[in-house]
Amino acid sequence: MLPLLLACTTAPETPIVPTGTPTGPASPEIPRPTPDILDSPPDLVVFLVSGLRADIPGADASAPEARFWAAAGTPTIRWTHAYAQTSSTFLSLGSLFTGRYVSSIPLCGLFTDGVSAAEARTVSPNAEAERLWCANLPKGVPTVAEVLALYGYQTAFFHAGIPGADLLRRGFATEAEVAFGAEGTDWASLSGQVTAWWSSHTDAPRLLVVATADTDVTARPDVLARMGIHLSLQEGPTAAGADPADVLRIYGDEAERTGRRIGTLLGQLGGSRERWAFVGSTNGVSLVEPSGFFGMPIPVATTSYMLDRTARVPFGAYGPSPSATASRVVELLDLLPTLTRMAGAVPPAGLHGADLLLAPPDGTIEDTAYAEFGDTLLLRRGPYELLFRGYLHHGTVLDPQLDERLWDPSSQRSFSMHLVETDPYQADDLVHERSDDFNRMRTEMQRIRRDEASPPADTWDDPQRLWQIRMARSHGYW
Repeated sequence: MLPLLLACTTAPETPIVPTGTPTGPASPEIPRPTPDILDSPPDLVVFLVSGLRADIPGADASAPEARFWAAAGTPTIRWTHAYAQTSSTFLSLGSLFTGRYVSSIPLCGLFTDGVSAAEARTVSPNAEAERLWCANLPKGVPTVAEVLALYGYQTAFFHAGIPGADLLRRGFATEAEVAFGAEGTDWASLSGQVTAWWSSHTDAPRLLVVATADTDVTARPDVLARMGIHLSLQEGPTAAGADPADVLRIYGDEAERTGRRIGTLLGQLGGSRERWAFVGSTNGVSLVEPSGFFGMPIPVATTSYMLDRTARVPFGAYGPSPSATASRVVELLDLLPTLTRMAGAVPPAGLHGADLLLAPPDGTIEDTAYAEFGDTLLLRRGPYELLFRGYLHHGTVLDPQLDERLWDPSSQRSFSMHLVETDPYQADDLVHERSDDFNRMRTEMQRIRRDEASPPADTWDDPQRLWQIRMARSHGYW
């Protein structure tokens, strides 16, 4: 495995030993520490909420994301075009922790409870226990916690309301699930556990990751009820008579409340070491907007469709630099190379993300973001967003049949293209009207799918794997 390491890295005679013991074996692909690491690496905090989408262009201060930042505190830098790599919370966390696209890990797993998230009829109540071979991080794929632990970082992961999150704990010396009930996270318990860990680990730089589902309305029946969205085990959420303005206002109430709690908790993390905190969302949500998916109506309160509103998320950082707003298109997987550079670490080989703090804030028209979920791929590039749907009923993007359909020259009906800055709910398909732009977008999507977003070469060496992902469709994996 050594050739996979960056050629410029050499192991020191006396390696730095992490203070905590990471969960599970370290991957052989992780570059070992070098003598030229930073003299005083900063504390690093990542705070993630699920189900909080970015505001549409032109939204005012009453919009949910704007209320979130007003309550949490204005970030040092805020990325206005940040994209998650999937609309699933579990999968997005796995992508963020490894700096890789979901299929290239490969990772699967749609862990849901009851009627939350998607079509309740296809979700198993025992999804975690019955998980497939791909519903866990492969040992050969390093995580950010594993890498930073090798460079002396003490690591912790606290989570609330995110089924399956413990399966992503590898590399974290401390991992804890915090109570999540009818009113969301038990914030008193979360604050107590986080501040206790923080204050007891002062002798080395810290990596703290916190993830909660407070803004994920698909996991909050109490919020859905206030919105006028009713739950049914047979039909999923229904919103007959729900006022879209009330839905958005109540959603904004939860965003503001969560932002305030995050800001308060971040303010309790003291210390003399420089600190950077990255705050954002793992995925967005579709509320009561019906358009955007190949002419079919979108169910209410869902994260199970790959759309701009389920992929574009709030994302910002708090640190010592001057305040700025960055309009470039970025991806959440860019966080891993950013954190490793700040820690003085060498990132694992083969990553395609870019350091968020070193790239120019405005970017270029060539900047892209790629996301995938179910049988759907999404590509944002410049002003356009392209969707591809493979029409695999309850399928997964890991299925090679999706690639066959993506490269089929007669599959133009499987694409839709939108100018999402002026058409945020993706009502107007421009595939035929702007065919040259569409062909460029399709070529770029095919390239990404073939290269950095492709499953590892040995994924299908065992034919049982392919049989399982095609036959186990009731197990809630996508």
